[in-house]
Amino acid sequence: MTTNVDDKDTAWALKTFRPLLKALKLQEAKPEPLTAFPSQYKTFHRHNMTNCVIVVKTKAFTNKDDRGIFIWQYNKESDFYALYIVLNSLLFADSNLETRIKRKTTGVHEFTHCVAAMMTFSRLQSKALIQTMHERMARQIHPLDKNSLALLLKELTKPLNADLRESVPVFPDDHFRTGGEDFAGKYDELAKNFLLSYELFCEQEFFGSEKQRQFKDFLKRNQKEDALRLLVSVIKPLSDRKALSVHFIIKRIDEEFLQKLVK
Repeated sequence: MTTNVDDKDTAWALKTFRPLLKALKLQEAKPEPLTAFPSQYKTFHRHNMTNCVIVVKTKAFTNKDDRGIFIWQYNKESDFYALYIVLNSLLFADSNLETRIKRKTTGVHEFTHCVAAMMTFSRLQSKALIQTMHERMARQIHPLDKNSLALLLKELTKPLNADLRESVPVFPDDHFRTGGEDFAGKYDELAKNFLLSYELFCEQEFFGSEKQRQFKDFLKRNQKEDALRLLVSVIKPLSDRKALSVHFIIKRIDEEFLQKLVK
C-alpha cells in the first residue's frame, strides 16, 4: 500500500494524471498503437504506479455501435499491467467539430477508467489480491456504445439548473470505481475536469492573466456587458481548439469558473 500523505481528491487526480492524458493524444488517429509509460513521470514513481504501459489504438469494431472500450491485462510473471484504450475508427472518420467532440468525450471516458485502474493496482501487494481484482475487472469490461455516448453528451451540454443537479449522472462515480482504490473524489467530476478544467480555461491562449485582469476591471467599473463580451470571446476558440461543445463550455463557466473569476 502506498505511504504518501496526499489527499487523493479530484484536484490531486487532475494534477497527477493530466500530463499523461495529454501525452496519449487521444484526438489523433493512430495507424500504429501509441504507448505511454508512466515510469517516465516522477509522480507515478512516488505513487507506485509505474509497473504498467498504456496502449491507445484505433480499430474497426465488430459491433459498429460501440465507440470505445478499456481493457485491463496483467502478467504475473513480470508483475506488469497493460492498460488498453481502444477507440472505434468511426470516431476518426473526419475532422468535423461534432466528430472531434465525440472522440474526445469517448477517449476521456476510457482514460478515466484507466486512472481508476492505476489507482487500484498501486495498492495491490499480494498475488491473491491481484488475482481477485484482475478477475473482477475482467467481469466489468463493457464498451461505451453510441447511445450511451449520446446520453453523456446530452448531459454535458444541458443548461445548469436545480433539476439537473439532482439527477443521477449517466456515468456516476460508481461506474468507474473498482472498490480497490483510495480515491476520495468523484470520477464523474474528474472526467468532466479532464474535458475542461478551470486551469485549462485560464491558460494564456484562452482566458489568461491579461484577460482575467481586464474582466475584473470591467466588473469594478460596473461595465458588465464588456465583461460578458470578453468572457464570451474565448468560448468559440476554446471549442474549436479543444473539441468541446459551446454549450458544455458555457455550462462549466456557469457552474464553476465564473465564481472563481470574480474572486
